[in-house]
Amino acid sequence: MNRLIIALLALLCVATTGYALETAIAGSNSSIGDNLDLEAVASLFGEAESLEEFELNLNDPAKEVNNLDLNHDDEVDYLRVLEQGGADERKIVIQAVIGDDEYRDVATITVRKSADDGGSVQVVGATSMYGDDYVITPVYLYPPPLCTSLWTLHYVRWHSPWRWGCYPPAFYPWRPRPVHIYRRSTAVYINHDNEYRRNVRAQAVSGASVAAMARAQRVKGAAAAKAAAVKRTGRPVRQDFKPNSGGARVLSSGATRAMVRPGAARIIRAGALRR
Repeated sequence: MNRLIIALLALLCVATTGYALETAIAGSNSSIGDNLDLEAVASLFGEAESLEEFELNLNDPAKEVNNLDLNHDDEVDYLRVLEQGGADERKIVIQAVIGDDEYRDVATITVRKSADDGGSVQVVGATSMYGDDYVITPVYLYPPPLCTSLWTLHYVRWHSPWRWGCYPPAFYPWRPRPVHIYRRSTAVYINHDNEYRRNVRAQAVSGASVAAMARAQRVKGAAAAKAAAVKRTGRPVRQDFKPNSGGARVLSSGATRAMVRPGAARIIRAGALRR
């Protein structure tokens, strides 16, 4: 039923959308750009399974990753996500909805297809907000799901259906916070297992280079996991040790051995599994 309501709202928004007008708003680059942390944006992008999910996370009232109020109405602007591009490169445009058929570009995420896993991702802040050449090149510990799904056979491109006055049911505007409070609270949504390289242009970093950096980051993460295990248990770690990937775990307690699967509501004894 909820899916039906969301679909009907989306169709209503599409039916009432006319030509989009992109409006320039004067303001200090630093003061505006401080209200949308592009490292947090890159982190959310790296974890999203779809562009729809990415858009929902950007506008999640529980996260409050967005703190932009470009039309000065004392409410945080809704951010919509649009997809552009061709066979080997996609541009994901993030726009603030600031009025009836009025939008403003705030950042663009460029995703390049690569033969290596992971491809390459770059987040570029709009010049009017972040100044010239404000670029974040994230090196993800694990390849983002979107770097693969954007080029699958049955992939359907995302073009946000939401507009001024017509938003997803889960969204409601909130009052923007002072920058120092926003920065402190947003830091928890930045995945610090990744690396975020600033002001590195796409021309300077090839897809293969980014993939190599990502592999190095994964090796670094595995080494950190080993060190943490030694610190926690006081015992050396096997050479073939790998961090827990979310599979089943075997627990031992005296004579009782059990298999626990993540998310399971019950424990299955090992003897029962051998049947």
